[in-house]
Amino acid sequence: MRRDRLHDAVALVCLGALTGMLMSATVGSGVLVLSGALRAADFWPTWAVWWTGDAMGVLVITPVLLVLSAARWPPRERIRPSRWAEAALLGGCTFAVTELAVSSPMNLLFLVSPCLIWAAFRFERARAAPCALLVATVAIVAAAERWGPFAPHDLFTNMVTLQAFNGITALTALLLAALVTERRTTHREIQRVVTELSHAVSRLESDTSTGPWPPPRRKERGDGAT
Repeated sequence: MRRDRLHDAVALVCLGALTGMLMSATVGSGVLVLSGALRAADFWPTWAVWWTGDAMGVLVITPVLLVLSAARWPPRERIRPSRWAEAALLGGCTFAVTELAVSSPMNLLFLVSPCLIWAAFRFERARAAPCALLVATVAIVAAAERWGPFAPHDLFTNMVTLQAFNGITALTALLLAALVTERRTTHREIQRVVTELSHAVSRLESDTSTGPWPPPRRKERGDGAT
């Protein structure tokens, strides 16, 4: 599967995270109930925790693994210090903004969205996926320690809030990065075709051995006869 196409990103979300983990949670929770390790009344809470945990793993961890599998060290001539400095600044800002969001007693989790947009537009999936993983990790630690917006609520509320936040974070980073990458790929392909056409036209104009272009229309026998 290519990671730079929007419909592949949607397939990862719908088939991998939603449908695939739906089956895993249903089978796993059902086996626990049938074996007697779980009461029938606890099936749905267990199913919800199982499904959301597995789905978040697919949405948050899988894109990072796909990026690492395709990562290659760039040639020396393509290494730009400004690009690396911007990437480091993005990572630092993402961590600082997420820490601020989870440390404040107010619900400021939405503050991480500009960092994800920055990562997707400037670095596409190469930095959007790690940024989403960083945000999710900080949020998980905050929920476990009951910091900021996770402090006044019970465990179930915190779990729902955390999973919803991590899901929205991963979806924003994954789909937006795929959309930006697809648009840039299409733009480069259009530029390539235009360049090839301009070269072809230049060769036709400079080739005098073929005569004028387009060639004159050959008169048919009897044209102009009275």
